[in-house]
Formats: sequence, structure tokens, C-alpha cells
Amino acid sequence: MIILEGQVTNKVISGAKGDFSVGDFQTEIGKFKIKSALLDQYEEGEYRVRISVVKISLNSYMARRNGTIITEMVTDIDALEMLDGDIKTIE
Repeated sequence: MIILEGQVTNKVISGAKGDFSVGDFQTEIGKFKIKSALLDQYEEGEYRVRISVVKISLNSYMARRNGTIITEMVTDIDALEMLDGDIKTIE
């Protein structure tokens, strides 16, 4: 497990099983995707956070629109701490 600080941009997506959150996590060592129920407690916006990362892995999928294969770094997390209470909304 490692602890990383950075900025997460949280986006709420409507899926077949309901709404869920996906975050883009920007750190000094790189940019990662976060798909965790821990993000569901936050509204869409940008947050300064400290995250406990359990695992980093590659995820690939094919985009439906044009058949492009997307590969992204995904983090599995077990804790998320808000460092800055100011929320920047996504426009």
C-alpha cells in the first residue's frame, strides 16, 4: 500500500445499474483512474485528496463510438481523505 496526494476530478455516470462515480486522479507521479464506491459520497467536482492505494493496474477496453482501444492506469483504493474542502465544479 502507498499513500498519494493529488487532485481528483470526480464525475458521476449513469449506468445500467444506477449512478456511480469515476475519478481522474492527478499526482506528481502520473494520472490514474479511480473506480471506487468511496467516490460516490462526493458530488461532481475537483477535490484535493490523500488516497491510500492498494493496487495499480492496467485496464483496456474498446470505445463503442469508433472502435479505438483505450488503455488506462486504474487504482484500487481503500481510503480517501479530503485535504481541501473547497470544491471546484465541473463545467
